[in-house]
Amino acid sequence: IVVGAIIYTVADRLKSPAQVAVLATPATLDLRPLSEYRGTDSGRATEAKPALILPRKNLRLTLYFPVGADEGQYTLQLLDGQLHTLLKQQLTATLQNHVVTAGADLDLRSFSPGAHTLAIQRIGDEWRLYSVLLQ
Repeated sequence: IVVGAIIYTVADRLKSPAQVAVLATPATLDLRPLSEYRGTDSGRATEAKPALILPRKNLRLTLYFPVGADEGQYTLQLLDGQLHTLLKQQLTATLQNHVVTAGADLDLRSFSPGAHTLAIQRIGDEWRLYSVLLQ
């Protein structure tokens, strides 16, 4: 019985690392409330913008782009407080249910908590910067 228990334990330890998959946590960043409005509507200028918060986990991130964003290829970067690139990824944004949406797999576990900058650029356009808090 002891020999069988030892064999079972050793065999279980050998197969565990290969079978353990790091599951991605679903997360959503909705950038639509952060859309830039044109004109002189002063009421919108005073509205509080929602905070963008991401957990420091392995994420399957869904991005909802601001109103007026186009479908196509985008570059996403996560920048630290000194605006150094921590992570860079290419995205494809498509129209889904009348919202321009993209998905990204981001592993944020190794990054320090605190304020960071999320930079998004459609190929050929200007960068759009968003403050994001990693928790």
